[in-house]
Amino acid sequence: MSVTPMAVNRPMSIDAVNRALTGDRLLFLSLQASDSESPGPKDLKQTGTVGVIRQMARGAHGLQIVVEGLERVYAESISLTEQTMTANIRRAPEEVVKSVEVDAYMRRLGALRVTPARAADREAVAELAGLARSLKRVETGRD
Repeated sequence: MSVTPMAVNRPMSIDAVNRALTGDRLLFLSLQASDSESPGPKDLKQTGTVGVIRQMARGAHGLQIVVEGLERVYAESISLTEQTMTANIRRAPEEVVKSVEVDAYMRRLGALRVTPARAADREAVAELAGLARSLKRVETGRD
């Protein structure tokens, strides 16, 4: 997974961060499916990520946090009580496509060994871009 900075401005979200910081620092992170200013359970995507808060700073307009994604999860239910939303989640690992073609691209990628000096090399960058396009075609099933 990755580490991402986030701005937290809504009172409900600030409350969730504060509750996480007093416990295990874990949050269920989900995309909002609507443009609602006050989203409820039905406004959130059920597939999300469990993240751990690595850093937090308070500002004039809310919080700034750095979150590290730990695992992809699925919310079987999301409930709202007053200003608190909770989710019952289960693991939802991504399916990995295995094929001879993907294995060949991965071996080729591993063999490139891009160093900072090589990162400036246009040929190396072009080769990486080509590999990325090839893997995307395999992933989406387009040739």
